[in-house]
Amino acid sequence: MASIEAQLLFQIDMQMTGAQLVGAAPDGLRAIVPVQGTFDDGHGFKGTIVYGADWGRLRADNTPEINARVTLKTDDGELIYMHYTGVGEIPEAALKAAKPGEIPGGNWKLRVAIRFETGSKKHAMLNRVQALGIGHSDGSKGTVTYKVYALA
Repeated sequence: MASIEAQLLFQIDMQMTGAQLVGAAPDGLRAIVPVQGTFDDGHGFKGTIVYGADWGRLRADNTPEINARVTLKTDDGELIYMHYTGVGEIPEAALKAAKPGEIPGGNWKLRVAIRFETGSKKHAMLNRVQALGIGHSDGSKGTVTYKVYALA
């Protein structure tokens, strides 16, 4: 089996601040979920989310599809745009417990591909990074956490 080399960039911890349910569209349940939160690499690269949301959907096959955009602000005032897409996995028990038209609770596994954009000279290397996020969502607490890795 092949292996992938990656370097941990940071951990991002988000709190969902509500959800706007668009409803059952032809290709699944659509929701727009604003988030706020923080990121930290443990070595000084840290800050907050100044704006962010996931324009996600729960597909007809019960797979969550993630399509999020957030603006990060480092503690030294630099802005970084972060866009990520991917899929999640909802435990069967959470799916069964959810009412029709409701986003299931519980702990979901999340896997995303991440790209960055910034005008910051200090963080310009992020413009060339393809990153992966491995995380989880806790629906009962409204939290989302990712460990973000840069591919080598």
